[in-house]
Amino acid sequence: MAEWMALRMGSLDMPQKIGDDTKKMKKGASSRSRWEIIRDILDVIATAENRAKKTRIMKMAYLDWRNFQRHFGFLIEGGFIEEIDDPTKGTIYGLTERGKELRSKLKELEPIVSV
Repeated sequence: MAEWMALRMGSLDMPQKIGDDTKKMKKGASSRSRWEIIRDILDVIATAENRAKKTRIMKMAYLDWRNFQRHFGFLIEGGFIEEIDDPTKGTIYGLTERGKELRSKLKELEPIVSV
C-alpha cells in the first residue's frame, strides 16, 4: 500500500519497458521529447512483428490518448506507418520502408541528442 501511495505521489521511479530498453521516468517530470515518443511508437510496432493495433501501441509506448493521436497522426500522414486490414484481427498498423528508415535514423541520433 505504501509503495502504491509513493508511486501515486511521484516519489518512486516508474520503469518503462519499450523493446529491449528499460527507462526510468519520474511522475510529473518532463519526460520525453517529441522525437523520443515517435521513436518509441516505431519501436513498439517493429518489435511486434511489424504489426500492432492502436491500443497496444499506445499502451506499450506509455502514451495517453491525446498524445498518442497527435504523434500517431503525424506518422500516418507522413507515410511512416500504414494501415493494414487483417480479416482476423481487424485494422492493424505496420511500418513502411520510410518508417523503418526514420526509426533507424532516430536510433543513430539518440546518443547525440540525449542529454
